[in-house]
Amino acid sequence: MKNKCFKILICAVLMLLLASISALTVFAAGDVAGAIEQTWSTAKSQIQTVVNNVVFPVVDMILAILFFVKLGTAYFDQPLLHSPSTKQNMNSPHRQYFLPVLFSL
Repeated sequence: MKNKCFKILICAVLMLLLASISALTVFAAGDVAGAIEQTWSTAKSQIQTVVNNVVFPVVDMILAILFFVKLGTAYFDQPLLHSPSTKQNMNSPHRQYFLPVLFSL
């Protein structure tokens, strides 16, 4: 038991010694904040270009598809006109606003 604890202690001391030898103190030379700001200003224009040319058109397309799916399901979810409650079906909000919304596009 004493021998095992001694080996563990030696290993721990050697690891700490190895870590302290390989660790270097590093200092930044120059204007680090200015370099970061310059890099960000360069990347900012590239990010804006990608967002304007890629992200917004994709989001617009997804929203347009979802709108037409919602519009179609709102129209076709209504019962047929020859059902017993025809008067109620003709006055439903979905039927009243379907064509004006469709033609406004």
